[in-house]
Amino acid sequence: MVKPKILCLHGAGSNAAIFRVQLRRFTKALDDRFDFVFPNAPFECGIGPGMHPTFAGSGPFYRWQCEESNSEHLGLTAEDINRERETVRNHLGNLLKQVSDAPYVGIVAFSQGCGIATGLLLDQHELGRYWGQCLTFQFAWLVCSTYPPLTLLTSPKEHSAIHDQTVGIPSLHLVGTKDPYNGQSRKMYENFWKGPKTKYMEFEGSHHVPTTQADVDRVLGFLSQMTQSVVIM
Repeated sequence: MVKPKILCLHGAGSNAAIFRVQLRRFTKALDDRFDFVFPNAPFECGIGPGMHPTFAGSGPFYRWQCEESNSEHLGLTAEDINRERETVRNHLGNLLKQVSDAPYVGIVAFSQGCGIATGLLLDQHELGRYWGQCLTFQFAWLVCSTYPPLTLLTSPKEHSAIHDQTVGIPSLHLVGTKDPYNGQSRKMYENFWKGPKTKYMEFEGSHHVPTTQADVDRVLGFLSQMTQSVVIM
C-alpha cells in the first residue's frame, strides 16, 4: 500500500540520521499509515544544542539557512542569506516535487527545523508557484521551536508579507519546561499559528524530543487525533 509522506526537519547542528533516532518511538507507532522522509539540511556546521553527549560522534552536522539576526555572528551578508534561502528552497523543492507515488501531508520539525516548517507553511502558495505544484500539508508537529519563521522567499515584498499571515492547519507545539528557547517556542505559536485545532503543550525537560513513556503516550494520543482526518489528494 502506498502511504502518504511526512516531512521531518531536524534542527541546527544535527542531521537526518540523528532526528530519525530521536523520533523512532513516534514513527514506529505511525509507520503503518505514513512514510517518514528525513532530509539533511544543506549547510554543514558544528554540533548543536542538546546533542552532547549522546550524539557527539554522530556528525557531520548540518543547519538550515541563517536567520538575519545571526548573520553577523556567522560573517554573512544580506546577499549571502538570500543565497542560502534560495539553496534551501531548491533543496526542499526537489524533495517535495517527488510526489508521483504519494503526497506529503504533514511536517514534523525540531528547533531550527520548526522555523523552516513555519516559513514553508506561511509561504506555501508562493512556493507552490516556484515549484509548479500545490502543497498539501494537512498537519504539523513542532518540537522546541526557535524563533522566528525562516522564509524561503528572497524578494523584499514577499519576505515582509510572511509577518502578516498565520498557519491554520491542525498542529501540536511541544516544548520542554527547562528549554532555554521556551519563550521562543511560545512566541512562534502565539504569533504564527491560529486555529481551533492548534495545541501548545509542555513536558518536563529541556531542548530535546520527549523520552518518558508518559510523554510519548500523551503526544501519540494527540498525533493520532490530529492525523485521523488526513485526506489523500
